[in-house]
Amino acid sequence: MSARNRVAIVVATALPPSSAAPIAVAEQQSSFDEFSGSTIDRSKWMVVVTGENFGPVNSEQQDWVDSPETCYIDQDAAGSRNGVLAIHPRYRPGFQPPGRNTCGFVSGRSQSQGKAELTHGTYSVRLELPEGASARGKSGDAGYLVDRGRVDP
Repeated sequence: MSARNRVAIVVATALPPSSAAPIAVAEQQSSFDEFSGSTIDRSKWMVVVTGENFGPVNSEQQDWVDSPETCYIDQDAAGSRNGVLAIHPRYRPGFQPPGRNTCGFVSGRSQSQGKAELTHGTYSVRLELPEGASARGKSGDAGYLVDRGRVDP
């Protein structure tokens, strides 16, 4: 055992046990959205547009568009006290975005990157996803895959 290890052991065992109560740390809410407005709150969410502020991913045959047809606040969602952020893909045969090949689908995508600093703490999100083996999504920059109602890192 080196001298440094012996000193550390002596110091650690020589200290009296702490009788102080743990310090309670108040949680601070850094970002929250009830989706109670009639439109997406652009101060909290960036709607992603393929080719404008985000490139195509994995050669997908869809393009993200900024349209109330694909990404909107649904005030009539079952089980919601306020509204919900609704993202719906739409079949649009022949749709061709600038500088890209024709694809048959448009969809919505939103992200909070650059809108709120989320570095550590507790994250909470409530999602409703379509059923089916291919109904997968990704939640957050932490890279959690959402599959069949379960969140996996």
